[in-house]
Amino acid sequence: NNEKIKIFSAQTSNEDSNNRSAGEILNEEMWIQCGKGQIRPTLLRRAGKNKVNIEEFLLGFKPEIGKILTT
Repeated sequence: NNEKIKIFSAQTSNEDSNNRSAGEILNEEMWIQCGKGQIRPTLLRRAGKNKVNIEEFLLGFKPEIGKILTT
């Protein structure tokens, strides 16, 4: 939705999802497909807001599963 979100730290996974596009939100926990493997942000900040951990972030942000994030 044209909102900038900066990721400061993330968990990684080498799990391979061949049928997914890079940048795709995979689930409600906010796992995101990368070119190889996946990431889940653990510390992030929305534009104009303070840094928060992923649990706090997800209280006010519901990820749209299947949506492709862009840089």
